[in-house]
Amino acid sequence: KTLLAAITDGMTVPNALHKACVDTDAGFIASLRDGERDQSGTTACIVVIDGTVMYTGNLGDSRAVVCRGGDAVALTTDQKASS
Repeated sequence: KTLLAAITDGMTVPNALHKACVDTDAGFIASLRDGERDQSGTTACIVVIDGTVMYTGNLGDSRAVVCRGGDAVALTTDQKASS
């Protein structure tokens, strides 16, 4: 299910963003062959604008910023890897 389809079906935008990231991760892991380990990483910034509300998310080593009045304003916080 796509992010847009999840939102259209009534899921909240934050929940749909989370589900999209988790589903993508699960699909990537499922694509590996049995016993295969992968050392790949990823980065992504996601922005959804719904009317006057902006939702943002980031994965890995990425940041989202917006220019407001000539100043860079952070829209995301750094994600820290956990073991």
